[in-house]
Amino acid sequence: NFPHCKVQKTLQTMVKFDIAVFKFLTADHFRVLTAIEMGMKNHELVPTALLEAIAQMKRGNCYKLVTDLHKHKLVVHNSIPYDGYTLTFRGYDYLALNTFVKRGLIVAVGRQIGIGKESDVFEAFGPKDEVTDISPKYALKLHRLGRTSFRTVKNKRDYLKKNKYNTASKGNWLYVSRLSALKEFGFMKVLHSKEFPVPQPVDVCRHAILMSFLNGFPLYHAKRIRKPAILCNKALTLITKMAHYGLIHCDFNEFNLMVNDDYDLFLIDFPQMISISHQQGIEYFDRDVKCIVNYFKTKHDFEVPPNEVPVLDDTFIKTQVLDHLDNVIEASGYYGKNEQLHEHDFNTLHAFFSSTIKVESDNTVDNEDGDGDGDENENENG
Repeated sequence: NFPHCKVQKTLQTMVKFDIAVFKFLTADHFRVLTAIEMGMKNHELVPTALLEAIAQMKRGNCYKLVTDLHKHKLVVHNSIPYDGYTLTFRGYDYLALNTFVKRGLIVAVGRQIGIGKESDVFEAFGPKDEVTDISPKYALKLHRLGRTSFRTVKNKRDYLKKNKYNTASKGNWLYVSRLSALKEFGFMKVLHSKEFPVPQPVDVCRHAILMSFLNGFPLYHAKRIRKPAILCNKALTLITKMAHYGLIHCDFNEFNLMVNDDYDLFLIDFPQMISISHQQGIEYFDRDVKCIVNYFKTKHDFEVPPNEVPVLDDTFIKTQVLDHLDNVIEASGYYGKNEQLHEHDFNTLHAFFSSTIKVESDNTVDNEDGDGDGDENENENG
């Protein structure tokens, strides 16, 4: 119950995450899935012979396992132009979940709590605490770029700008989803370290992000707010604070803000963030501000005085930027080096990535976490 805000009751379809088959898969099944994932680095359709070689399995055993995977729609089979297999998003989900389970982070996945044009969000639960006997609750976000409603992402975002090689993975939606997840996790990690009101990042694997669960509801669900001035002021202050740290959200609206009964505001969804130095930075900043101003004016009958509307100009960029987090996380639009870059923050972030994302040293799939996808060097893959 949220006493300060009347929540609009809307009919929502909560689709339960289908992981019924997960507990019946063996280590050999995941070995084959990982082999297909590794083969997709250079092949849109992984040949059966290559799959057997990477998985280091005999043909009969490999065929039996991949047939099981195909039956449960974890892989797709195609015989044209040659016999081979490709991962589906469900198969990619299983690989990420298997890694989180092996790392001891989650033991169960619950209902779907959110869906967007580029991701699905589910409840997840960690191992029970020995003292309290309570399982910690997390939010599990699975990036799903490539949906029919959002296929222009390759042109509108620069996930593939560093891919110098014409690899098969360059245009693969699984690969692009992975890059999106890594970028969002990086933004979340840096913002949380600076005490921004964002979820606490826990871990990332492939296209999946595990983060703390926020108790609240999306701002657009609020039908009536008793004190809209408080939330509006917090939202505009947050936009300005991000600009002080060299970042612009680019999608700052009621759909990406969460609120609780204490009028605390939380920001979610970060893959599209850009640098304040981006050539369209001022335009996107103004758009974010306009979205918030118009929302509270039309939905909650609260109008922001013109002299209190934040403005981004060249003077602000030159004199009021406190720190360049856009450089730390290499946000889109950042040009050159800056003396305000904190080397400690840069090293901390990359050290975390090094410990979380394991680099494959050979073509085997006998790694502890099952991370055989493309956690390779970015200079090779983009």
